[in-house]
Amino acid sequence: MISSKIKKFLTENSWLSRVDRISHLASGEYNDNYRVESDGKEYVFRINHGSQLFIEDQIEYEYNVLKSLENTGVTPGVLFFDNHPSSFAGGVLLMNFIPGRPLDYRTDMEKAAYIFSRIHGAPGKGPLSSQLSPVDDICSECIILINQSSTDSYSEIKTLLLNYHEKMLRLSDENKGIFSNEETCIVNTEVNSKNFIISEDSSCLVDWEKAVISYRYQDLAHF
Repeated sequence: MISSKIKKFLTENSWLSRVDRISHLASGEYNDNYRVESDGKEYVFRINHGSQLFIEDQIEYEYNVLKSLENTGVTPGVLFFDNHPSSFAGGVLLMNFIPGRPLDYRTDMEKAAYIFSRIHGAPGKGPLSSQLSPVDDICSECIILINQSSTDSYSEIKTLLLNYHEKMLRLSDENKGIFSNEETCIVNTEVNSKNFIISEDSSCLVDWEKAVISYRYQDLAHF
């Protein structure tokens, strides 16, 4: 049972001295997340299954992102990671659990602006991937995803996507140097409402698996 495996791993590796309760929190295409209660505190145990950035040690990458942003006060505190644990198929990470609800665009815009100001004001440094030509770099990611399927039912949509891909590359080429006077920073790149955790006491941005060094406009445009 997964809860037993997590409890054994956490205590045997001294990540936590005791585990009182484990429950499933959320799962995505690349991660499973479990809520862990220990001695009155709550944590998130994250199990990685792949990488959107196509890197080998994805969980260490996420750890480094969160360590780079730990002084912003708007990201989860991160505690430990293991790239290759024997008990799990992917890397694992332990971070603090952030209670709250998803962002509401009608009422939480000032809180979102504050989070962005803290994140984008932090130094854009660290052993992280860079997207200094963000449109080209996003297009490079997209073409890999577009070409992953070749079924007949997908062919018409694929043609439309490939045409749009070429249009974006032309627009990028026509606007070379548009960011040349801008400072880089860490950007999340996946700023949908569910990745914001809002409460009376704090407002945070979580899920940093695809963060890169780039320009703040990448987050703002997505938002």
